[in-house]
Amino acid sequence: MIEISPLKEIDYDRWNILIRSYMACYKTARPDTDNQNLWRHIKDGKEILTVGAQIGGQLVGFSHYLFHSSQENAPLL
Repeated sequence: MIEISPLKEIDYDRWNILIRSYMACYKTARPDTDNQNLWRHIKDGKEILTVGAQIGGQLVGFSHYLFHSSQENAPLL
């Protein structure tokens, strides 16, 4: 069964492997410091939010997301 929940500190190593694999798919890479900074933003929970998918207690996927501010009563396009 797949379990979805916010990432925890214990997920960092596996998340780092998964994000590097994702980036390799697009033939790109980031320095370790960039991934560490992104992780800090994720764990801060103010800008970038994330959930992880786990099977048998192992992180197998994740999703990063954020909310954009909008104007109240803005017209719909």
